[in-house]
Amino acid sequence: MLFDPGFFAEASHRFPNVHFHIIGCGQPHHPSYGPNVTVYDEMPHEDTVRYIRHADIGIAPYRSEVCPHAVVGSYASRFGYKPGDGVSVEQAINQALKAPRGASRQHLNWSEVTDRILAPADFDDTRISP
Repeated sequence: MLFDPGFFAEASHRFPNVHFHIIGCGQPHHPSYGPNVTVYDEMPHEDTVRYIRHADIGIAPYRSEVCPHAVVGSYASRFGYKPGDGVSVEQAINQALKAPRGASRQHLNWSEVTDRILAPADFDDTRISP
């Protein structure tokens, strides 16, 4: 897995009043984590809902083999960081905590989905160019 424990080592000390819940990362509690980090084994998705429901932000920390800035894309609700750079970790968390809550993209209705399945070449977002 491309999990970046360094993110939580930095974040836990820079944000001591934030409790970080790490679910299913495949690694034990890292010695560099602050006391505000709890690591859980993998669990069924429905069991994670109790954590997600009360979360202020969600985090997808990756090692540098996958650049977190690259996974931000055009989403207004995603904030990238540079692995190993505590300042960028702090900036990303601050941006996420201050971000407005709400959908950052429009979701298709069932009719729009089926139209794209039946005729993907008719739509810019599903057309495959040669």
